[in-house]
Amino acid sequence: MLRTRGLVLRVADRVYSDAPINVVVRQTPSAGLLMKVSQQAHVVLSLGQRQLEIPLLEGNSLRVSRIELLRAGLQVGEVSEVTMPDEPVDTVVLQTPRPGAGAATPRVDVLVSQGPRDVAYVMPHLVGLSEIDAQRRLDVAGLHRKVNYVTAPQWPHASVIDQSPLAGSRVSSSATIELTIAN
Repeated sequence: MLRTRGLVLRVADRVYSDAPINVVVRQTPSAGLLMKVSQQAHVVLSLGQRQLEIPLLEGNSLRVSRIELLRAGLQVGEVSEVTMPDEPVDTVVLQTPRPGAGAATPRVDVLVSQGPRDVAYVMPHLVGLSEIDAQRRLDVAGLHRKVNYVTAPQWPHASVIDQSPLAGSRVSSSATIELTIAN
């Protein structure tokens, strides 16, 4: 079209874009301007969508995956978490897009393991029990405890006078239960 009007086409650059390969993305001068015969029209052509090489992240920690993506000029997209008893905490178990060439986006979404689900209990009412009975109940559940002794003459010796968390609370198996015992 330019030749028929006595103009010269000059490809100034090629860039990645959403346009198909070899489609004009930009031009100078812009459409509609008057030009002298034999003057050059500069165009920038599309290389098509950039085909990115996505590294394998599965099995790596989220931190290592972030570093690897940064090195490749990519970025972490959406991070979702899932409870997985057989996978260590903070391990990438799935990624989108899949590893390899051909991705059109620099964002990689990952699914990260939270590890096994923590066992939880309902905190029993321990106030009023003897220290030995309260400790037995906590031992059965495998709960750790911290014991504080205070002088409390109005309470029977070696009885639980306070507890934290309170009875009825949800308690994870890794929680430390604090008991206050009358001395």
